[in-house]
Amino acid sequence: MTDAPESPLHYILKEVVRAFDNRLYYAAIGLCLAIPDICAGLERDPQNDTRKFWDVQGGCTKWCADYLPLTETGGNLTPEDIWALRGGVIHRGQTFGHPKSRYRRVVFILPHPEGTQAQFIFKDSEPLPVCAMSVDVFCQDVLNGAQKWIEATKDNAIVQRNLEGLVRVRPEGYPPAFAGHMVIA
Repeated sequence: MTDAPESPLHYILKEVVRAFDNRLYYAAIGLCLAIPDICAGLERDPQNDTRKFWDVQGGCTKWCADYLPLTETGGNLTPEDIWALRGGVIHRGQTFGHPKSRYRRVVFILPHPEGTQAQFIFKDSEPLPVCAMSVDVFCQDVLNGAQKWIEATKDNAIVQRNLEGLVRVRPEGYPPAFAGHMVIA
């Protein structure tokens, strides 16, 4: 165990674990799909960044390439697959439908009651294959990637400055208007 202070990002990572532990799988998947965007956004310097605020695909896909084991346990998912899945799940509530997707649908396999774990499976079907993956393996891969990112950016001044504004529980409130009242802000 380290004496280093906990990163503000740990609040979000713990929310994934709590959602998963309480069988709120959709919430856990949605948070996991948002984590690459959150981390990539934290690397952006708001003072010197000339990109439009909606121009986030490059940062998200780079984060996935750098921190997710996409070809090892991720069933050969590419960073672009994760990006398309993120847009589908978070913005449309779907795991399919992007015109550039390599898969007809992505299926998350829920934990088996006896604790066995399904691995990544690909089924050939027309016109595109279906990608099926274990929700627990997917979530754990993203959490592991986020932990690697926290370690890799612990000395990055821009990331550390941006982390101060990260949404999280603030037990002390959000002064001056909400001083003394626990909030998420």
